[in-house]
Amino acid sequence: MSKKYGDPGPDLLRPRDNAKGQLADVMGSAVEGFHYRVNPPTDKTPWSGWRGPFKRGEVLRRIDEWQGKAGNGAKAQIGRKSGGKIEPKAEVLTVDVREVALGGVHAGAEMVADLFREQFPGSAIGGFSCREYNGVPGSGWSDHAWGDAVDLTKGGGSPGPNDVATDWCVRMAKAGCFGTAAQIIGSSKGAVYCYYKPAYAANKGGPISHLTHVHVSYVQHYGANPRCR
Repeated sequence: MSKKYGDPGPDLLRPRDNAKGQLADVMGSAVEGFHYRVNPPTDKTPWSGWRGPFKRGEVLRRIDEWQGKAGNGAKAQIGRKSGGKIEPKAEVLTVDVREVALGGVHAGAEMVADLFREQFPGSAIGGFSCREYNGVPGSGWSDHAWGDAVDLTKGGGSPGPNDVATDWCVRMAKAGCFGTAAQIIGSSKGAVYCYYKPAYAANKGGPISHLTHVHVSYVQHYGANPRCR
């Protein structure tokens, strides 16, 4: 669900448990006068007629019930009357995230991979890898060797797309959509940054390879031997 109607937003994907709260924020402080409409999961199917007006809580309840039954790609809009015409204020899109097993990775890392694929189709994903940090011998064992991390590459691996991917990952983590993710390493304006829970504030510096891919860890092992060989 987008923060503002018409803005796809990097934090488009939200689990149901916090999507309702975000939708309430978008609706503002009004307590009544809300309308909603829905369509089946195809862009070729026209919107249903507007239903309402309803009070704020009733619209949220109806959308929540609809979402539980809606198929992949189904949409709903919430609007209010302005100048004699109902104007959409928020849009909800239901997505069934397609799980593609990486094998041997933390459940959170698997979830991040699924969400990233959905948001950035055609991306490259890396999970378990029995290697040391950045593949450098003697540097200590990577979190990938424990299966507690995932690497995400958008747009063929270049700084511009990676900045976009990093921004999306950080915003998703701050919104609680990445669960207990401990660390994100990515890029912003061509520089490498690290982000740590719980605030995920930007800390400049990190391996230069993260100019072209985003790293998300769930457990940091600080070089301990995972005995993966």
